[in-house]
Amino acid sequence: MPKRNNRDSRKNILFILNFCFNLFLLVNSRKQIITILFLLGYILVWCEEIDITILSDYFNMKVEYDVSRSIIEYSNDSLHLKILYGSAYVEINNNLVFLDDIIKLSNGKVRINETGFNKILKKISNKNIQYSYFDAQITADEVEQTKEENNQQFIYTKKPEKISINAIVIDAGHGGSDPGTYRGQVVEKQITLKTALKLEKVLKEKFPEKKIIMTRRTDVFVPLENRSKIANDTMKKYGHTIFLSIHVNASISTKPYGFETWYIVDDYKRNIIEKGYASNDKDIENILNSMANDELYIDSKKLATEIQNNLNIQIGNVSKDRGVKENTYIVVKNSIMPAVLVEIGFLSNNYEAKRLTNESYSNKIIAGIFKGMCDFINEYESIIGF
Repeated sequence: MPKRNNRDSRKNILFILNFCFNLFLLVNSRKQIITILFLLGYILVWCEEIDITILSDYFNMKVEYDVSRSIIEYSNDSLHLKILYGSAYVEINNNLVFLDDIIKLSNGKVRINETGFNKILKKISNKNIQYSYFDAQITADEVEQTKEENNQQFIYTKKPEKISINAIVIDAGHGGSDPGTYRGQVVEKQITLKTALKLEKVLKEKFPEKKIIMTRRTDVFVPLENRSKIANDTMKKYGHTIFLSIHVNASISTKPYGFETWYIVDDYKRNIIEKGYASNDKDIENILNSMANDELYIDSKKLATEIQNNLNIQIGNVSKDRGVKENTYIVVKNSIMPAVLVEIGFLSNNYEAKRLTNESYSNKIIAGIFKGMCDFINEYESIIGF
């Protein structure tokens, strides 16, 4: 059976012996000493943190690490356990179970207290098994749990394992009384709307099962806050959603040209988890909200990168790849789903302004954005996450 680190055990024993010696010097009452020793022993047992990796040995499971997402996965023929360190829950065979403590990463090992560890053990086996602090190993009784007892340990059942993007929100920048930038008769609001409508068409053809939502379909003014609200309401109604806002760039100088894609900055935090939705514990709620923000940052950056890379394939031979960048644009920072803002060119540059009004060039831009979104969706829907 897997054993606890002997060095840690020796430290605990030496600490207790030293404590006992000092008690005998300071305390005369025998009953007081016994009571204090009992409480000390209880505290040590309760505080002991167990290396979760011993599960792989006991249950003969394969271990996979995803450092970028702070996830460790254990699996065998009948069991799939997913652990996210820094959180207070685990996923067991597609069911989410909340623990009594935060899973920690310490000295390269993933640890949790004995109570939380035993809660995991009770769920992943139909036998009465538990980790014994004093035996320093997992022990099992032959008495099996009933199916009802086993099921009662779930807080709630998670959604089906397959994740699907159910809706795409396309935002044509500016509109109505807000023309955006312009050069002569070429106006940003017209280019963005034309691009958005064409993109909507190809997305509907590719994904007939997904909802394609437009923030505007005509030359009307839509406040910035309303655009992100449309996206957020769409997500609440249909589930997993991605948001794309299309714009045209400008500069005081006529020299800059090229295309770039923006996403939210890393340290900007939004309230994504609604109060009381996942837990009544404020600390757990804050942790889950922080995790959701981190996930949105990663997904938004990935979406921006896919779009930028595919735009470069389509128009990089005549325009400049200005890369993916971070900013707190309102339509991006107020959205609670993967969201990006793409600048498809500079109207302030004479050559680029002419290209942006060219039908063939416009189609290449749409092809680049479309392929980038498709690549992101395919990867997103293939990942099983919390």
